[in-house]
Amino acid sequence: MHVLSPHAAYLLVAHGSRDLRSQSALDQLGQLVHSALQEQLGYAPWVRTATLEFGPVPLKQQICDWGNGLYQDNIQRLVILPLFLLPGTHVKVDIPDVIATVRHFLDERMCIEVRSHLGSHPNIIQLLHETRLTDQIDRWILLAHGSRYPGGNAPVEHIASQLGIEAAYWSVQPSLRQQVAAIATQPGLRVGGPIAILSRKISWMLRTKSSSVCGIFRPSPMNLDWRYMPATA
Repeated sequence: MHVLSPHAAYLLVAHGSRDLRSQSALDQLGQLVHSALQEQLGYAPWVRTATLEFGPVPLKQQICDWGNGLYQDNIQRLVILPLFLLPGTHVKVDIPDVIATVRHFLDERMCIEVRSHLGSHPNIIQLLHETRLTDQIDRWILLAHGSRYPGGNAPVEHIASQLGIEAAYWSVQPSLRQQVAAIATQPGLRVGGPIAILSRKISWMLRTKSSSVCGIFRPSPMNLDWRYMPATA
């Protein structure tokens, strides 16, 4: 277990987006983490955010530039916090490759520790369960981006099983359209979804395109009372 130390710095690594609101949200999260750590430690900690893609410079350069500066300030431990919900290619391949490269450009006494991805937190199921607390929905759909990395979608299937709901994916099958179509064969159901696991991009697509998903049932009367109720991404 990692022990909080005055000689450690924390780097929150997100996917990154062309949408400027995504960077704004990441900056806000960094400030919240900084405040929380400061309350625990009693002093201002070293906290920064970075992105795997769409950043001003590549992630490896972001880490190298900050890491070298940290070492000059006698900070000898850099903790990487991957802000990813699923153990897909970014978590299993991309970030480890970046860290392997970065080690060649930092002082050998600088320790880099990569923590578990955000979605591995044991309270994730409870968080999603609290999101769907309502008596007005009969069936829920858990939507994730989806991963082609072997086993990358297993956590989604596990969460959906624990919650007793259906899983759907944006980039692989079964898709949201397929799952809604399957549920639509049961008349009168009230369907809520997705309750998570969303990136900002998927949230935008659902707000603007959810009508097209339901459009597969027209012009005949729809059997579903479709409700878009996004969880916190």
